[in-house]
Amino acid sequence: MIDTSLARVEWPVPARFIKVTPQQWAEQGVTEYATQWAEVSDWLKSFRKYLSSSPFPELTGYGLVLTGPAGTGKTMLASAVLNYLGDKGFSVAYVRDGDLAALLRRPLFSDEDSARLWLLERAACVVIDDALRQGGTSDQIETFLRYRHDEAKPTVLTINNAATLSVTLDSFLHDFRTVHFAGEDRRIHPLGVDGARW
Repeated sequence: MIDTSLARVEWPVPARFIKVTPQQWAEQGVTEYATQWAEVSDWLKSFRKYLSSSPFPELTGYGLVLTGPAGTGKTMLASAVLNYLGDKGFSVAYVRDGDLAALLRRPLFSDEDSARLWLLERAACVVIDDALRQGGTSDQIETFLRYRHDEAKPTVLTINNAATLSVTLDSFLHDFRTVHFAGEDRRIHPLGVDGARW
């Protein structure tokens, strides 16, 4: 059995966001995204409800979807959530859509591939960044999400508005908390807390 705490080492948050906290994101986004921050903050506060021994089984395993145009802070916020949960002792992992798709597409798994996938399947919280934009398909993501849901493991997805979800995946995600973002591309005009760019 592999130690799930290794998920954070094997699947780390991007270096530019490694120290970003939810508080920093809130300070940046409070003016433009006060409602969105309140939604994510509420989900984060109730994270323990989503774990296996939850007294709230109807919530177990459901995650969070951050959707909106590029550059509105979705990845930065998702990374801040993982940093927070990791610091609280939860096993966490961050995977880009393309990396997950490449792993799931392999016809033969090495022991290393199996271990890497196991960490993604079993970590307490996983972020799939830029879902359906780098080669992943709705079928792949839905299968992965259903497995994690069955294991009572919530997943955070960042999805660009331009991504097209299958009817089945869209239906499954209805049980996730969805937070919509809008606004200008902050990667071009960053708000600039501690040099972190959205």
